[in-house]
This record gives sequence, structure tokens and C-alpha cells, in this order.
Amino acid sequence: MPIPSDPADLDDAFYLNVSETDVATTGDDPRASLELVVSMRIAFVARAWITRANALFRGRGYTAAQRAHLYVLASKPKGLTQAELAAILRISEASLSRRIKLSIEEGLVSRHPFCGDGRANLIRLEPKGLDALNASDRVAREDRTRLLAGVTDEELAITAKVLKLLTDRVPQTPERSDA
Repeated sequence: MPIPSDPADLDDAFYLNVSETDVATTGDDPRASLELVVSMRIAFVARAWITRANALFRGRGYTAAQRAHLYVLASKPKGLTQAELAAILRISEASLSRRIKLSIEEGLVSRHPFCGDGRANLIRLEPKGLDALNASDRVAREDRTRLLAGVTDEELAITAKVLKLLTDRVPQTPERSDA
């Protein structure tokens, strides 16, 4: 299967069906071919997973992205500043600000002045936010169980390790290339 020259032509069927032997642009380098296939499949799975999660939660009034900050805040009971939260989520403070505003209006999180810095606020998860997160996580957990059925604990651990490594290596904004 040749790689389309226009990235817009890389549809889901292409990502799902491409194999190491199909990747002609890397020449005779099997590692480069495998790296390309892995990167393409990660891109596909990321898009598909988010699309699926958004559809799963649409009827509950929020998107997967609107849940992400609740997960982080649940692990930080003392709260985080908006800048810290945005950095962890790898999104802009402006994008996070809209999510926080909606979450405050819904009573899921609260904003408190940060001692020592009058410009910063501490964002904390409220009990209602934890309840909403737990309820949505039951649905998400059932979905993950279906999607990951047949994947061994060892395979999950290796996948988690590789994805963590990639997360740490991929900068939030790419370096400029003169190529």
C-alpha cells in the first residue's frame, strides 16, 4: 500500500491497514518502516479514542477534554495553579481557562487565591466534581475494558511504558525545521 503524497488522503482505513512492508518511503530500513507505522497508528488511535470518548460522553453533557482536568485535580487534593494544570495537560492556559470557567459554573471545581501570588489562583476539585468524575469513569472503564479485551497485563505495561516515554520526548511545540 503506497503512502499518499497528500497527508489529507491519509484516512482511517490507511492507518489501520498499513504494515511495515507497505511503507516504501523508508527504503530498506526496517526500523524506520516500523517507526513510521507506529507513529501513524498512534495518530490514528489518538483521534479515534478521543472521537469515541466524546461520543460516549456527549449524552452526559461534556466531552473527554472536559474530564481531563478533573482527573489531574483528583490526584492533587491541595489543588494546582492554572499554569501548572495547563502544563500537565499540555494545553494553553486560554483553552484551560474556558474549561475551568464551565467547571466552576457547574460546581465541579473551585478557584482560590494562591498565597504569595496575587495573580495566581489555585484550582481544586470539589466533591461534586469527584462524584461526576467517578460516575463518568465507570462508563469509561467499561469502554476501556471492551477495547482492551485480550490485551495481556504485560502488553498493557509495555504500551504504557512506551507511551510515557513518547509523552516525555514529544515537546508541546515542535522545534522549527528548515527542511
